[in-house]
Amino acid sequence: VAADSSCSNVVLSGMETGGGSGVPINVRFGLFSASFLVNVWYPMLPIQLSLANRVLRPIYGWVRSSNGACSGNEFQRTTWSASAVFSRPGALQFSADVTSLLDKSLFISNSSIAEVAAGNTVRGLAVGSASLRVINFGKILGEANLTVSTDSYAYIIALDVHVFKDITLSFDKNSI
Repeated sequence: VAADSSCSNVVLSGMETGGGSGVPINVRFGLFSASFLVNVWYPMLPIQLSLANRVLRPIYGWVRSSNGACSGNEFQRTTWSASAVFSRPGALQFSADVTSLLDKSLFISNSSIAEVAAGNTVRGLAVGSASLRVINFGKILGEANLTVSTDSYAYIIALDVHVFKDITLSFDKNSI
């Protein structure tokens, strides 16, 4: 347990393998000092990664365009989420959604097969298998396997259309 660079928050390094109840924190400022106790919770490993769809197929009739040329099938995308069970000695465990905390720690084991896209999404790129992994300090903290396959197609069966009756644009004369 340490203080951050502004000395206003207590932070952990992320390498903790255990927690504790009543971890003592001592603070000194000039001639003043104070102590307080902090409960430190840690996630039980592995972190649970979930994919809405583990098999991504080509979308029927949709061809991927790259630099103005047709370059192959456009594959499905799927959303991912993550949860972790937190624990500390002498306390009940609890599960929490940690999806929003992991976007910078996510990697695909084979980036030619799939990629992590914006909005908690994984996008298929080519046929094969890969794993979505949470990696921190070089250690795999959780993973979920996925397959990109051409065994069958995914079909678009409906579209949501949004019609605009009116649209207003305004310009700043100084920016034209």
